Amino acid sequence: MKPKPNTILFITSFIPVVVFKVVARVGDATLAQAKVATVVGLILAGIQFALSKKFLKHTTYLEKAFLGFLGVGTAWVYLAPTHLSSLLVDHSTTLLYFVLFLTTLIPQIFGYDPFTYAIAKQMAPERVWNTPQFRTINLHLTYFWSIIFFANFISSGLGHGKPLFSILIPLLIVFGIGLPVVKLYPSKYPPAKPGALRLLAPQRGLIAIGQNQKPRTIHC
Repeated sequence: MKPKPNTILFITSFIPVVVFKVVARVGDATLAQAKVATVVGLILAGIQFALSKKFLKHTTYLEKAFLGFLGVGTAWVYLAPTHLSSLLVDHSTTLLYFVLFLTTLIPQIFGYDPFTYAIAKQMAPERVWNTPQFRTINLHLTYFWSIIFFANFISSGLGHGKPLFSILIPLLIVFGIGLPVVKLYPSKYPPAKPGALRLLAPQRGLIAIGQNQKPRTIHC
């Protein structure tokens, strides 16, 4: 089965920041490299944003966050004095984790959909999107990711951007704690009331629970 456009574009949404980090941190990580890296990353983020608008008719929080981060970063390294612009060179990863922390925290505070909605809606049938359980589980997982990204921000900051603290430890937190919790939590969520649909594990399907009805798996 061919991947859906929204799945492809979700994966490619990470390319701008990956390219930015590779170009910015190769060798001695100079200000000149940072200038090239931010421009290249910004161009890629702009292309990603335009493709999502064209094919999906909407953009994700991640695409907006990455575009904003690289846009501000470009202005920062080109317009700020050298002693200020060098801060982006030294702390770009820490700042990126902080941007991700805000991206997962702010939207639902102001009444917008939780951060995880974009992913969960790709995995769950449309008929459960408006159920209270679907929204509650996504809210809980979104706040959980806020904690994960804040922990990565603290690790990278305290480690002064060293690979152990800015890359290795954050990856261990994401893959050792973040992803397992996201996988297990929905199945541990309290059962829904009779007649409702309960999201158990979006990556594995949904369980429909009804009056006097045995659970049955609905694959996405």
